[in-house]
Amino acid sequence: MAGLKISSYNPSDMTLISADATGIDFGEVIIGQHNAEAVAIQPVADGITFTALALFLENANGVDHSQFGKFKSSEAVQGILPGSDYLSDSFIPVTGISDASMIGVYSDFGIVYDSTTPEYSWLDVEAGSAEDAIGNSTVNFRFVFEYY
Repeated sequence: MAGLKISSYNPSDMTLISADATGIDFGEVIIGQHNAEAVAIQPVADGITFTALALFLENANGVDHSQFGKFKSSEAVQGILPGSDYLSDSFIPVTGISDASMIGVYSDFGIVYDSTTPEYSWLDVEAGSAEDAIGNSTVNFRFVFEYY
């Protein structure tokens, strides 16, 4: 079945971990610190042509004193670390984005990709010192895309 696949990479050397990841893992996160290793992913068209593609933080699931950093590049940059300048731009949670017509409205909230050649993305999380829901294991990101 055609659609969207997510490739995940080792951020140290950008070797492929999975060509069809079903989730991401920030690992152990300690209050007041960044996670230990950045998450590196790339959306991939599987038998379709994108006309629009973006990634948003849909719901932090009660983790509301934390920041989720983001960075994208067309190059597979090796060694990006959590808390680095690369990841200084943060997602702003936004709900209800269901189609590509809303991508432009919320473009500063997430990552908007080149629809013909989607870039690599790196993510991290810094758990705020006032965080009281850090044991919550599910944070929801949403890919929004249109294709033909």
